[in-house]
This record gives sequence, structure tokens and C-alpha cells, in this order.
Amino acid sequence: MGGKNATLGTGTGSLTQTAGSANQAGSVSLGASAGSKGTYQLDGGTLNANNLTVGDAGTGDFKQTGGSNAVTNTVEIAKNAGAAGSAYSLSGGSLAAAGMNVNAGGTLDYSGGSLSLGSGGGTLSNAGQVNVSGAGIRTVDAGVVNDGNFKVTDTTVSYTGSFTNNGGYHSDPSTNIFTNLTVGVNGYLTGGLGDVFQMQGDYFNQSTHNTRYGTLRKRRWSSPGRRIRWKQPGSSATSPGVASS
Repeated sequence: MGGKNATLGTGTGSLTQTAGSANQAGSVSLGASAGSKGTYQLDGGTLNANNLTVGDAGTGDFKQTGGSNAVTNTVEIAKNAGAAGSAYSLSGGSLAAAGMNVNAGGTLDYSGGSLSLGSGGGTLSNAGQVNVSGAGIRTVDAGVVNDGNFKVTDTTVSYTGSFTNNGGYHSDPSTNIFTNLTVGVNGYLTGGLGDVFQMQGDYFNQSTHNTRYGTLRKRRWSSPGRRIRWKQPGSSATSPGVASS
């Protein structure tokens, strides 16, 4: 690899990196053409790229078990309609980028390693599926805007930036640590026995999905000394309060 741009998958292509440095001055694109598939396996070493597209007009699959993936600008997953089924799997190593877009039909699986966007000041925008799991603590060092689905399974996840939830957030069961959480009118949270939702900052709930909100009687809330604004489903009013465990 090298030069301006690198394309993997105008038909079917795959590449495995176990060591060394791959420096791409331009963009890396997996599944660039319609009907194609590109796979990148990063087990060790360093990948440096200006932009990374996992699924452009075709499908892409990026599997990272180790090493360092440093993207100057944005990671795009399932960029276009023909890229549905594209996925980034992060189970080890480090992924750093300015931002990440998980588009409709795309998936981010985060079960290990580290994920940092904009050194914490970037944004993970999700219109597809994000799955968080794995032993220990998964830290999402970024702000999050969720318009799709988040699924957190058997782990502890900590969000360093503000989280805006306009879609579905499902905890089964896990500890979920938010800096600030805003639930929009179309957003909802679901949880069950053993789930913990901890607010380090402010929690604003504007959800109108009273039939889909599954945390009210099944969860433990923790938000000591912080502001809570709760909008009753179907109401235009919010009521301030403080939630405790």
C-alpha cells in the first residue's frame, strides 16, 4: 500500500496485516465497486490513512484484533446503499480517527481494544447497528449521536462525551456510564435485571415512546447531585429532579 488511494475489492479482495507500517496518503476503500467485497484484517502493526471507507458501493469487512489504525479524518461504514452488510469489528488494538459514521446497513462491533474519535472531541454517528460487549470496560472516547440501534451486552461501557439517543438503546445486562444523556422524542432505552444506567452529568428525556421504554421498573439509575429533566411520554412538560439508585 502507499500512494494516493488504495482500493480493496473491485471484485473480491482481502489483505491481512500482522506487522510493520502501511502508510496511505489518501483513502483506503473496501468494497469500492457495486457487487464487490473487500476485507482487511489488522492483527498487528500500524495502518495510517487519510480516510477509511468500509463498504462504498460494495461491501466491506474490517476486522481488527491488534495493532493501530490511525485515520486522519473519518471512518465510513456502509457509505452507500449497495454497502449494506458492511462491518467494522474491533476486538483488540487501537482505533483513532477524527470521526466515525455507521450508516444504515452498517455495523460496528466493539468488544476489545480502544476507540477514540477526535481525542474525545469527535463524534460517533450511528444510523445502523452498534454492538458493545467484552470483558472489562469499553470506553467510547467520543460524543455519540444514535439514530439507529445500540446493543450493549455483558459489559461496562463508558461514554466520555455527550450521548444523544434518537433511536433504540438496549442493555442486556450491563453497566452504562454516561457523561450527559439526551433522549430525543423518537429515542428509548431498554434494560432488565442487573442493568445499571449511571449519569455523571445531565439527563434529559423527551421520549414519546412510552410503550417501548423498558427501563422504568427494571433498572438501577444513578445520578447523584445531577440534573434530571423528564418529559412524560405524550406531554410537553418536563419536570426537574434527581435520580438515585
